[in-house]
Amino acid sequence: MKNFIWDNKYFLAPLLMFWILLGFLLLAYGYHDSFLVMNGIYFKWLDYPMLILTWLGDSFFLSALMLLLFMRKDMNMVLVAIASVIITGFIAQFLKHWVFFEWDRPLTVFEGKGMVHYVGNYILHKYSFPSGHSTTTAAAFTVIAWHIRKRKVMPFILGLLTVVVSYTRIYLGAHFPGDVLAGNLLGFIGAYFTIRYMAPVIRHYFNRISKNKRQRWERSLWFAAVIVMVIMFIHPFK
Repeated sequence: MKNFIWDNKYFLAPLLMFWILLGFLLLAYGYHDSFLVMNGIYFKWLDYPMLILTWLGDSFFLSALMLLLFMRKDMNMVLVAIASVIITGFIAQFLKHWVFFEWDRPLTVFEGKGMVHYVGNYILHKYSFPSGHSTTTAAAFTVIAWHIRKRKVMPFILGLLTVVVSYTRIYLGAHFPGDVLAGNLLGFIGAYFTIRYMAPVIRHYFNRISKNKRQRWERSLWFAAVIVMVIMFIHPFK
């Protein structure tokens, strides 16, 4: 684990700063009031960009995007990243619906107080902990950053992107800072175990597939990714 963290130091640099900030606000203001501090800082011109950026944390959109962007370059990396998204996403949803199902979102906790900044019809009320978007974003980008860990700039940019997408969950009034922090940690740790234990298996079986069959798989996955992207653009946030 220590080597994994060190190898991802450029990716983790902005994330660690973000986590320290969230931890400080949680200690200083508490679980709910720390949300009011962060959510209370907003600009109308940022509302729509934040709504678009939060798409990157959706597991379907994120998986489709990774397929379209990286499938031709490194299919093994894409499969490991998608596996990480699926596993951590499932754990996050299990925690939301079966363990912390009574943890409501800010719009429910502060109902009638007019204290929450939210955008348009993007209104969520239940299943707050942990943040699923923060989980899957951290999981996917950790895998990608690890595969390009010998570089410096791109892992750092991926770390910044993880921070921004995670922050949109607070900005849009969807999650408390503690939800986001827990989601990021779950995604990062989940990515580590996926890379360590599943990546060799995925690589072994994928490399055994014949070239023709692999090309058919890639075409099918590309087509499925395009369909997902089209559906999400037609029916955003549904």
